[in-house]
Amino acid sequence: MRSKHWRALLAVIVSLAVIATLLALVTVAVLNDDIPGHTIAATQAREAGDRHAERAALEAVQAADPHQVDALEKLARLAREEGRWADAALLWRDVSSLHPLHPRARFEQARNLMAVGDFAGVLRITSAEPLPTDPDLLTLQARAQLAAGQAEQAVVILTGVLAEYPEHANALLLRADIHFLDGELGDAEDLYVILADQDETRLAAQLG
Repeated sequence: MRSKHWRALLAVIVSLAVIATLLALVTVAVLNDDIPGHTIAATQAREAGDRHAERAALEAVQAADPHQVDALEKLARLAREEGRWADAALLWRDVSSLHPLHPRARFEQARNLMAVGDFAGVLRITSAEPLPTDPDLLTLQARAQLAAGQAEQAVVILTGVLAEYPEHANALLLRADIHFLDGELGDAEDLYVILADQDETRLAAQLG
C-alpha cells in the first residue's frame, strides 16, 4: 500500500516538474523575445496538454512578430478547441488579412461565425469578391442563407454544389436538413442514415 502512495506521489512530482519546465521555457522566451524559443515552448505545451502555456507561448510569438501567420493559425485553432468561436473568427480574419490567398482562412472565419449564430457575418464573407468556389464554403453559405430565412437561395447554391460534388458530406447533410424542414421525413431519414456512418457528419446526422 505504501509503495502505491509513493508511486502516486512521484507521478504528481513529475507532472509538476514538467509544468514548471514549460512555464520556465515560456518565461525565458518572453524575456529574450526569442521566437524560436516561444515556438518550442508552444509545441511542448501542446504535447503536454497545457493549453494555458501553449496560448501564452503563441501569443508571445505573435507579439514579437505580428506577421507570424503560423502563430495566428495555431491561436485560432486553439480558440476553436476551447469553444471561443468569436475569438477564433477574429484570429482567422487576421490570418486572411496577412495572407489573402490562404486556402482555408475565409472558410474558417465563416465557420466560427456560424458557430456563434452570426449568419449575417457568414453571408458577408461568402458574398465578398472573389466569390467562393470551394464546396465547403459554398455549403456554409447555403446553410447561413437557410438559417437567415433565405431558403430559395440556399437551395440554388446547394443544388450547384451537389451537381459538381454529389458525395460532399456536409452538402448532403444540409440537403437532409432541408428535406426535414420541408416535411419530407423519409428522404431526410435516408440521408441521415447514410451520413451517420461518416466521421465528418456522424454526430449531426445522429441528432437529425
